[in-house]
Amino acid sequence: MKRLVLGTAGHVDHGKTRLVLALTGVDTDRLAEEKARGITIDLGFARLVGEEGVEVAIVDVPGHESFVRNMLAGATGMDAVLLVVAADEGVMPQTREHLAILDLLGVSVGVVALTKVDLVDAEWRDLVRDEVRELLSGTGLEDADIMPVSAAEETGLERLAESLARVARAAPARALSAPFRLPVDRAFTVRGTGTVVTGTVADGTLGDADTVRVLPGARSARVRALQSHGQAVTAVQAGQRAAVAVAGVERGAVGRGDVLVKGDAWRPHGTWTVRLELIGAAPRPLRPRDRVRVHLGTAEIMARVVLLDADEVRPRGACWAQLRLERPGVARAGDRFVLRSYSPVTTIGGGTVVEPLAGKRNRLDEASRQALSAILAGPQQALAARVAMAGWQGVPLETLPVEVPGAEPREDPTLAVVGDRVLQADYLREATDDVLAAVERHHAAYPLSPGLDVEEARRSLPAGAARGLADAALAMLTEAGAAEVTGGVIRRRGYSPRLAPHHRALRERVLAAYGASGLAPTPVGALSERSEEELWPIVKLLEREGLLSPMGSDAYVSSDALSGAMELVRSTLGGRADVQPGEFRDLFGLTRKNLIPLLEYFDRIGLTRRTDEGREVPAAD
Repeated sequence: MKRLVLGTAGHVDHGKTRLVLALTGVDTDRLAEEKARGITIDLGFARLVGEEGVEVAIVDVPGHESFVRNMLAGATGMDAVLLVVAADEGVMPQTREHLAILDLLGVSVGVVALTKVDLVDAEWRDLVRDEVRELLSGTGLEDADIMPVSAAEETGLERLAESLARVARAAPARALSAPFRLPVDRAFTVRGTGTVVTGTVADGTLGDADTVRVLPGARSARVRALQSHGQAVTAVQAGQRAAVAVAGVERGAVGRGDVLVKGDAWRPHGTWTVRLELIGAAPRPLRPRDRVRVHLGTAEIMARVVLLDADEVRPRGACWAQLRLERPGVARAGDRFVLRSYSPVTTIGGGTVVEPLAGKRNRLDEASRQALSAILAGPQQALAARVAMAGWQGVPLETLPVEVPGAEPREDPTLAVVGDRVLQADYLREATDDVLAAVERHHAAYPLSPGLDVEEARRSLPAGAARGLADAALAMLTEAGAAEVTGGVIRRRGYSPRLAPHHRALRERVLAAYGASGLAPTPVGALSERSEEELWPIVKLLEREGLLSPMGSDAYVSSDALSGAMELVRSTLGGRADVQPGEFRDLFGLTRKNLIPLLEYFDRIGLTRRTDEGREVPAAD
């Protein structure tokens, strides 16, 4: 079944709630004050199921100017609108403001109900209809049906319902594959159930055993039960009204303006890059650092405006801007928002969120302006632009559904998925070139080295490169046969250390020096032949060849001498558990200073084991 949200709009006392009652049988005025005053104060909800397999969640919004904030909490989730104009009064101030809000939110599918036609004659009705048609000109609703009705006399309702059915069929379906999001409009406690939050599902689906988070506070909760329009259900989806019973969240920890989400894609953030526009009725230009009220979902957040490509924005003007929010907000690229002035409070404009997880900007260069414009062009163009802007860092796959909704990186051959990020494929190719170049430089500078340490290879990429990019480059080089990785180093395939004649001579002298030292651990710096800088590559080469064995951080012994000592220990002391250090000293003729590292080495390899009586030497096999 296709599900969508139909919102009402219009001036106070023009008959929105009564019309919803006539269409659905549901009185959406639930508050005692609403009954007493005869006006809608807060959001009301009803359900209308059409014959075409379409379920319509109706959100009835208040029309009084004092409650525009509440109206906005319902309007930002609309797929279509029922704009209500009373025939006896015609177009009024909130008619105009609500229509401006609908335009800012991109609501372009709807019907106009010309109510209370029983109170006017045909000539007056036609005049009001012409006034409404003129008002709609140039807006997203300029082609909307204008349907005369009377809820009191129940006339015109059938034709209005038919028009609404056509609108429902024409409205675009919501994307159910998107990560679940529900802007909270109410929260309360039910005895025996606990905390319940309600709202209109904006994105995705939610099951009755799922785990959710309440943002921006990042509190986790478990779904205990779900209802839609008073009926228990096992799942809810985009376009449905939902009541969600949650375990793990106290009533005071959640309320209107919070967002219930599933998964890790959604992130509260304090800076949004936006395409911003002012309505013609804005009282003055918007200037840098102006304080505004940002309405998105059910949230109202105070913010400062940073203009990125203009010194001011005049009524009917537009520009790129950033909203520096005074508390973190939850948004997705493509979300529409409304701006109201700080004081006096009036609707001045709105726009589209382009970067919901933006870094701070002050001005735009031409490349950034073109990239931001491309993000509004479509999912794949948006993905290419967003990834290009991210450079070496790439875009996290986890937040991709929020930063670039609907895009699929694996369908674009110009992109590469590396670890947990997506970036331009050119960067992966450049990374492989950089790593191979670093390996070649290492071979040239250190011909006796077996290769470049892998950690050093990772550091050859620019700072801030995507995590895992170096490892992907290493994998590509090895798969292509250009390099090989063994023992924690990478080298050109087939490379082996090159010994020049003077290296070979030095190798022999170093090996002879350690042979003469026997079992006495000798630091490399104690060899007087050459500087340590020259000696270390030779010593490490001999270590790799198995001819020298390390004894500590910078001392070595001859591997032949060490092997002989180990065999001597097994043959003369094997099977004893009380061998004292003096016996080892006498066996090898070493000083205590030289004996200690040798015994520690024996302990490490398991040749000996310390006991309360001394050292145990297992019997030789």
